[in-house]
Amino acid sequence: MAEIEPIRVGIGPADLDTDADGHADTAAVVEGPDLVLHTDLDGDGLADRTVRIGPDTVGPREVHWWAPWTWFD
Repeated sequence: MAEIEPIRVGIGPADLDTDADGHADTAAVVEGPDLVLHTDLDGDGLADRTVRIGPDTVGPREVHWWAPWTWFD
């Protein structure tokens, strides 16, 4: 089986430190209504994981004012 070459797309420098090691490892990009996070897990400068968060992936959320620790009489 032939090896597949990774697709390289310039998105700009990483600006978020998501693993709290003191080095920026994630670049956040807005694409339409979606937020796309490109994370470099091994520090080689290439995104190892990409997560897309948007209305199609998250879906509607219902917010409740109560909590499990609500006081009862």
